Formats: sequence, C-alpha cells, structure tokens
Amino acid sequence: MTRRLALALALAVAAASACSSGAESASDTTATTAAEADDPTPTTTTTTASPPDDGRPTVVLAGDSVMGNLAPGIAAALGDQVHAPYLAQARISGDAASDQAWDQTIEEDDPELVVIHVGSWEVLSRDFRPGDPTWFEEYATETLDPFVAQVTSGGARVLFIGPAAARTEQRTVNLISLNLELTALAGRDESVDFLNAGTYVNGPTGGFTETLPGPDGVPVRIRRTDELGLHLCPAGVVRLATPVLQWISDHLDEPVSLADGWDHAAWTRPPDLEKPEQCPAVT
Repeated sequence: MTRRLALALALAVAAASACSSGAESASDTTATTAAEADDPTPTTTTTTASPPDDGRPTVVLAGDSVMGNLAPGIAAALGDQVHAPYLAQARISGDAASDQAWDQTIEEDDPELVVIHVGSWEVLSRDFRPGDPTWFEEYATETLDPFVAQVTSGGARVLFIGPAAARTEQRTVNLISLNLELTALAGRDESVDFLNAGTYVNGPTGGFTETLPGPDGVPVRIRRTDELGLHLCPAGVVRLATPVLQWISDHLDEPVSLADGWDHAAWTRPPDLEKPEQCPAVT
C-alpha cells in the first residue's frame, strides 16, 4: 500500500462512524476507465410491483450490484413487515431512463425510506471529475443536491451507503472521493444519512480484505473473488446489512423485529445465491 493511499484510508476510517453527518478526508482522485469496471452495464429496473395498500411501510433498496448482494438479505430480515422493492442498477448520475425509473419508483412506491449504494459506475460518470479543482462543489450542487431533491420529493429519508475499499488502489481512492461527497451531503441535508461500508467490511487498517473473523473467531469470506472486490459474500452481507437494518428500524414509525434465521436463510446458498463459486470457503 502506498503512503498516499494509507494516509487517505486512515483519514477516511478515522472520520467514519456507523451513521455520519460529518466529513471524511482523502486525497484527490481521478476516474477509472470503463475497462476497469467489473459490473454489468447498468440497466435500471424495479424487481417488485407497486406496494400493496395494506398499511405496511415501504423501504426502497436501490443502487448497483453491491446493493444487489445486500437486497436479498435485507428483505429476508424485514420479512412481511415492510414492503422493500429493489431498484436495480440505479445511479446518481444517470441518463434519462434512470431518471425516469427514479421518478416512477418514488411516485408509485411513495417510500418512507430509501437506501442507496452506488460505486464503480458513479465514479465512471462524466460528472465525476475529482481532479478538477472546482469539481467538489459542482458535483455537490449540480448533481447530488438535485438528485436528493428528486428522491425525497415525496418525503422519504435517504441512507447512502458509502462503498468500501476495492481490490485496487486507484479504484479505492476514487471511491473515497465519492464517500467524501456523500458525507458532506449528509452534513448539509437533514433528510440524508451516511453509512460507511468500510467500517464493517474493510480490514483492520481500513484497507481491502477478502476475509474477516466470523462470530466464532474463525475467518469467513467477506468479499467475492471477482476483479472488483466490492461485491459481497453472505458473511459480508450480514455484516453490512445489520447496521442498515438498524437504521431502517430506527427511522420507521414503528420499529421492526428481524426475522428469525434471516442471516442464514435461503438467500445465502444456491440456487438463490448467484455465482456461489465467487464465495469459496476460507482454507
């Protein structure tokens, strides 16, 4: 690990907390190239129909393929207490189709809460230029603030999950810049909270790791073995979903009780678990 990245990670981890409205620190970054992305080309889709008119609260889960890892675990834990549609491959800096999908989701589902994880595709967008000295303020006022206004137009509260460290140094530095923006957003907008995923799935020094000790102290696989390194295996989902579920419970009118056995339910194994070969046992 280079001295620059080590310093950036140390500052980011030191400033992070479970849910933050303060600022984190990191070095300036440059965007990755499209060839570096290890996500499928984003196509924004919603996986569930409009909410039933039965009085249950609605929590929209939205974002990239890391949210695709998280959503089944969160939905299993919430059970039938909450309507939890998943807006797949939803972006901040999206095209017209993405904007339309967000508008439709907010209008039709009318969520109380929205949980968002965006990462690699966001730092590939044309609006993401951290090497530009004017970028930080411009991205905040021209991209993030209008996006939050769109998502909260029906009165929803938003939780942004900031990406954890990636497998490569440059990608990690890019994502730290995104986390800085999201943390600052939470500091200026009372409808937004920020959760640093790295607090739960990074290594002890704040950098990338594939494994962490499980409940019994035996190492378990947290990250998938793909090139990107951001995607989560079931043990990583449980680690990150746990504080997300606490946030959801804290911000609904009535707290929710987690379903018994949600952390080892069907979503943790094939056929529900996609690409299980990326989550081999730790040897």
